[in-house]
Amino acid sequence: MSGRAAVPRMRRRDSMGLPSLLVCLLWLFSGPSLAAGQDDEHGQPAAVPPAAAVQPPTEPAPQAAAPRTTPAPAPPQTESPRAATTAAPRPPATTAPQAQATFTTSPSDDIDPDGKCKAAIEALCATVRPGDGRLASCLREANRAATARKQALPTSEGCRLDVRHFFIKVAKAGVDPTSEKKVMAEPVQGFRQACSADIEKHCQNEKPIMVMQCLKKFKPGLTEACREKVFMVQTFQAADLSLDVAAAEACKPDIERLQMCNITSPPGAQNVCLRKHRKELSEACRAELFRREQESSSDLRLNLDVLNACQEEVASHCKGEAFGEARVFGCLWKASLGRTTLAFSQDCRRKVTGLAKRAGSDYRLDYGVRVNCEADIEKLCSAEKQAADQMTIVELFGGQDVSGRYMEGKAGGVLKCLKKQYTDLENPGCKKAMARVVQTHATEWDAVPDTARTCKEDVDALCKDIPKTKVLRCLRKNSDKLSPECKESMHIQGQVEAMDVTFKPLIFNACQNAIRTFCRDIPSGEAKVIQCLQDNLENPEFPRKCKIEVEDDLEASNHDWRLKFGVHDQCKQDVEALCADVELTGGKAPVLECLKTNIENLKSAGCKTEVRRFVRSGVDDIRMAPVVNSMCMSDVATFCSDIQPGGGRVHDCLLRHRGDISSQCAEAEFALQALKASDVRFSSVVMQSCGRTMKTLCKDAGEGGGHSWACLEDNLDRREMDSKCRLVVQKEMALKHSEFHLNLRLANSCADDAGKVCPEELDKANFKDFSAEGQVITCLTEKIVQVNSTVCRDHLRRKVGQRVQHNDLDPKAKKACASDVARLCSGKKGMHGRVQECLHENLEQLSPPCKALQKLYMVAASSDIRMNPELEKACRHVVDKLCKDVKPGQVIRCLLDRMHKPAVDDECRQHLLVEQRKRASSFDFNPRMKANCGEDLANLVKLGACNRNEGNWQLECLTNASHVSAIKNEKCKMAISSAQLRESSDLRAKPGAEKNCEQDIKDLCPGVEPGAGRVQLCLRQHITEIKNPACRKNVEDIQLRDKTHALTNYMVQKQCVNEITAYCKDVEPGDSRLLMCLGNYHKEAGFSVGCKAALATTQMQELMKSPMASKFKADFQSLMEKHRGFLDKWGGLLFVGTLGFVSVVAFALAWCLIQRRMFHVGYSVVVPKDLEG
Repeated sequence: MSGRAAVPRMRRRDSMGLPSLLVCLLWLFSGPSLAAGQDDEHGQPAAVPPAAAVQPPTEPAPQAAAPRTTPAPAPPQTESPRAATTAAPRPPATTAPQAQATFTTSPSDDIDPDGKCKAAIEALCATVRPGDGRLASCLREANRAATARKQALPTSEGCRLDVRHFFIKVAKAGVDPTSEKKVMAEPVQGFRQACSADIEKHCQNEKPIMVMQCLKKFKPGLTEACREKVFMVQTFQAADLSLDVAAAEACKPDIERLQMCNITSPPGAQNVCLRKHRKELSEACRAELFRREQESSSDLRLNLDVLNACQEEVASHCKGEAFGEARVFGCLWKASLGRTTLAFSQDCRRKVTGLAKRAGSDYRLDYGVRVNCEADIEKLCSAEKQAADQMTIVELFGGQDVSGRYMEGKAGGVLKCLKKQYTDLENPGCKKAMARVVQTHATEWDAVPDTARTCKEDVDALCKDIPKTKVLRCLRKNSDKLSPECKESMHIQGQVEAMDVTFKPLIFNACQNAIRTFCRDIPSGEAKVIQCLQDNLENPEFPRKCKIEVEDDLEASNHDWRLKFGVHDQCKQDVEALCADVELTGGKAPVLECLKTNIENLKSAGCKTEVRRFVRSGVDDIRMAPVVNSMCMSDVATFCSDIQPGGGRVHDCLLRHRGDISSQCAEAEFALQALKASDVRFSSVVMQSCGRTMKTLCKDAGEGGGHSWACLEDNLDRREMDSKCRLVVQKEMALKHSEFHLNLRLANSCADDAGKVCPEELDKANFKDFSAEGQVITCLTEKIVQVNSTVCRDHLRRKVGQRVQHNDLDPKAKKACASDVARLCSGKKGMHGRVQECLHENLEQLSPPCKALQKLYMVAASSDIRMNPELEKACRHVVDKLCKDVKPGQVIRCLLDRMHKPAVDDECRQHLLVEQRKRASSFDFNPRMKANCGEDLANLVKLGACNRNEGNWQLECLTNASHVSAIKNEKCKMAISSAQLRESSDLRAKPGAEKNCEQDIKDLCPGVEPGAGRVQLCLRQHITEIKNPACRKNVEDIQLRDKTHALTNYMVQKQCVNEITAYCKDVEPGDSRLLMCLGNYHKEAGFSVGCKAALATTQMQELMKSPMASKFKADFQSLMEKHRGFLDKWGGLLFVGTLGFVSVVAFALAWCLIQRRMFHVGYSVVVPKDLEG
């Protein structure tokens, strides 16, 4: 474990290509294994000999990462960031350099020339001077050349074994810093010359056996030539553990004990075997293997196990990458995560993943983290680094300590700290390195040391059968059941994953097409692409494979606010202010639920946006609403097991069964629906269906507080509304009408009034479990006159207006009228408003419960135009012309009184005719009379003046001309006069008259347009020809009234409007006074012909001769005197005074003029010369 964890980075140049390296390493093990080592069936050794340390200049250098099928030789490469994909050839070095020519040779510094290699030396190296390993190097070069030419190896198996043993001996001899020669023999040619200065500089005080380790330690600071030679030594050590003396000595007992690891072929196999049995090894051996892992982390060529498995992938995926600085490994890792048309074998993928997992267990095993994060670690994680650096290998990774007791490992502290501080990392290279760690840990839960230790029991209990790549998601979905230690570890990883879609490999791989289609211009980072994918989940074009992954990940992350980057980033202050202690309460996603409940109180706009996104995901898919999903799991299984989640479908299913689901499910679902009802943005389905409509019709409507919903509801029948949007709005309206508290504006403004007026209904609604059936709204409608809040009445009228159009919005009415609809109106279903009209037309045939509720809304519609949307819509422009300044509650009366004016268009008139017929059909639909005439009607009944057998007998009794004097209430009188005037203008306004006179009108008045007194006049002209006695009576009753009362005579009111204003404006109506007033002035020159003609149809002349006339004249003179104007009283005196004043002024002016003419005085003006002109 010697050596620093992170060393300064140096710029260096690679020079050894992949093919030549493999050839070199394979040759090293071409001799027999220590265990076996047989030739193949062609008599060739089982491994391929390596290239020589140098290569003739005539052979070009290969690419830095070439496929294994191209074993062309190349000089060794070092791990430099400047390394090109090719390296220039170096001159052969089969002889010692000139500077070393005087060294004394001995049999120990080279292979024995008379040994097993004698024949080969004579044939291949006859000109090479023995010593300093030159013969051994020459033989290696000969084998390399033969392998490159694909020829038989020129050396025997025994010779190759001797060469191997020679280099092991050289390695054990080490490097003597104090010796001029430094090494017994060069481990690679040129080592002495390249590294002498570096040895003296960095390793002067090291023992010979440790000098090579020292050079590795200071490798980034070595000269380029020495660094190249050290790297070559490392490549041989990677192939043969025995050449790494420290590791070989430490692991020797373990190798002897574990016979399966007592192998030397293929290259690197022994190292692989020891790693596989890591936990069975001695602490000393494990420590040495850990050191070797750190050394090999910088260059894939030092990890032959992965390199051999991935030759094709290196050539195809990473052909442009230079070896060194873990570049090729990073390239392979990235390629292994993504989808590609290029081949990527399972063996290579498995080896790369395994190496990545191992690198993610300690910061020193990840080259990128170790080198790039040095400053960030020192600044942010120094305590964790110090603790890790002081741990033994057993303390780090677990195992038996010296006492034989098993110890749990504590590795991963620095990486855990770097994850927690990810946003504060300053070095981009460090962030990039940590990104790979996060990606590895995202799909390999047990590669996270802390999670592997703390979550094992939770995984066994909750996620045992879950695929390994999705175990972390499973843990997040069950976060409320995890141990505190596991939850913390899992959340740290989850927080970083949430920052970027690339940190979620499962999503990133599955969603490449979706990202290109829906999120093309969305920048990576800050969860923007993740949010974009989530926002488009309900799009019909969204790829199914991507949707599955995003939904699964979203479900997992919705269990904790820290797993949602946007919420965690934007809501910290709001959480501190509103939800600081909710984590202690436990339960599903407590902080997210707290933020959701307090969404209107959130101060941060960014937090509101993110919480809205969270709510929307749950509204769209029940799996994304942790509380609802948990509370309704059994109900979903019972009622909705065949429903595919997403698009709000499971929620719709639960709502269809809301009367049957459990109370806990109903309450949880109600809370979610209340949020949805407050803002259209809480539903992707609504936004997709109504987005275009909102831009057209509701662009100025507020989004929160139910404003957008209100706008959509108010424009439900507009042609501009998309049909899909209309269906969505209708469904939402039906739900909101069933529950008082699902109507945010209504509930807020009417809470007090509901508590006073409808306490029992409100108590039931307060359970918020879909059991109220809209009874609060129905109760408030019945008792609207008792509602004190003006705002409440306004919101209530709007709701009533919706029910007027669609009675089935009232759950009680829908239930009560179901049989009536089936019996009377089955053919009208599906036709807009037709069922409603049918029920109204058959009102008297309805069952009592249905009839009562139908009448409730019909009465409401007649009392205020705001509760009669159809009429309001049809007459909107007419109201602006004729009733603009009239109070809303009096607009319908205003319109009815003017319905036959030219300014009233046909559409409006037809709707007013419906209202008029309705009022003629029942006293209940005449709100003004019903409100003011109750006492007078009771008196008339008491006097026996009313025939209660007549249809609408109340209206007939009150409007009877002979009962006028019995009416005492002035407001009642006004209401009756208004009704009588409408009857005078349109026979259809009189109860029963339209039906009574239908045939006579056809016979006697064909082609006569109803209204404006036209049919009345026609029937009066044919009074003797009317066949139906009831019709004749209706006509005569109205005619009799018209003859004696100008106020209720439509023709007089129409033709004499100017005359009434000019002569009779101060006359109080009643007792024929207005008619006698007009008669008193009818001979005046200003009287119009039309008015005189209208008066001629009355009994004006008879009235003027009656005793009433004398009394009227006296009263009229008194009235005139009383109301005589200022000029009438003081006009004469004012005239004389004005005349006198004018005379005095005229005299004064004349005197002034005479004075000026008689006493005129002349004068001169001097003008300066320079101003003359």
